[in-house]
This record gives sequence, C-alpha cells and structure tokens, in this order.
Amino acid sequence: MISLLKRLNVYLTNPEEDATERLFLLLTGIALVAAFIVMISGFIMGEQLEENLVLGFTCIFGSVVVWLSIKHHRVPLGAMILSLGVCF
Repeated sequence: MISLLKRLNVYLTNPEEDATERLFLLLTGIALVAAFIVMISGFIMGEQLEENLVLGFTCIFGSVVVWLSIKHHRVPLGAMILSLGVCF
C-alpha cells in the first residue's frame, strides 16, 4: 500500500506528465475513495444490500476506467465514460 502511494505521489508531482491526466487521476481518486467510505459506512449502518452492491460496482468500474484511460493515454474517453455513468 505504501509503495502504491509513493508511485501515485511521484506520478502526480511529475511535471513531464500531462496535467490533464494528473488532475483526472487526482479527482477521480478522491471520488472513488469517498464512494468506498460511503459503502463501508452503509454496511455498518445497515443500509440495503442493493445500495452497497451498486457502490461496490461503482468503485470497481471507476477504478478500471481510470486505470485503462491513464495507461492508454485516453483521458477524454475515460472522463466521458465516467460522466455518462454518473448521468445515467
């Protein structure tokens, strides 16, 4: 976990990387961590299972989209996929 955070810090502070990709990674990372915390608190508070499953799917799907869009340098496509998922 620590090595992942170090790699993330190096990527976000590297001026050679595209600013759009760094900002996309930072903001979606914050949103996915928030969704994960809401999912955990939903289990603790006794929310319905369907709601927690949707949040879990959102965390997994969002992580995969972010990873693939950064890996293949297709940030606009990844942002569009995530925004369509939020709208619908």
